[in-house]
Formats: sequence, C-alpha cells, structure tokens
Amino acid sequence: MAHQITLNPEDERMVEESLRAIFEAEKKAGAMLESAERERSKITESARVEAEELRKKAKNNAKKKAQKLLEEYRKKAEDEAREMMKKTQRQILAMERKARERQAKAVRVILDAISKVS
Repeated sequence: MAHQITLNPEDERMVEESLRAIFEAEKKAGAMLESAERERSKITESARVEAEELRKKAKNNAKKKAQKLLEEYRKKAEDEAREMMKKTQRQILAMERKARERQAKAVRVILDAISKVS
C-alpha cells in the first residue's frame, strides 16, 4: 500500500524551492568541477612542457660541460705532449752531441795513431 502525502501549498512551494536550489547547486557544482578539470589539464600540460624544457636545458648543460672537459683534457694532453717532445728533443740533442764528441775523440785517436806511425 502506497501512502500518499498531501502538502499544503506553502509547504509544496518550499519543497519545490528546495529542490530547485538543490538542482541549481548540483548544476553549479558540475560546472565548477568541469572548470577545475580544465584548469588541472592546463596546469598538467604546462608542467609537462616546463619539465621537457628543463630536461633539454639539463641535457644541453651536460653536453656543454662534457665538451668543456674534453677541450680541457685535449689541451692538457697537447701541452703534455709538447713538453714530452721538448724533453725528447733535448735528449736527442744531448745524444747527438755525445756522439759527435765520441766521433771527434775517435778521429783524434786515429790521427794520433797515424802521426805516431809516420
């Protein structure tokens, strides 16, 4: 058995107004929810773009640092090689000088031997 409630016109108007207010509040909440979702999407996209830019900057900075380090090591290696070549050249010159001195001494010894024989 279904019970039927009858309301007086004033209560009926109050119920209708309450239902209308609830409907309007739900509609407004739905619109706010949609707006919040759009804003969340914008923020998420902006954060994604910014993160990508930061990643690119970090990659470029790392690349620049690596290039700078490589250039420093290359220069250091060139300097070391240049110093090593100078040192080697000095050693070669010293060995050539000693060889010439020995050759000159050998020539003198030979000349002395020849002069004693004659």
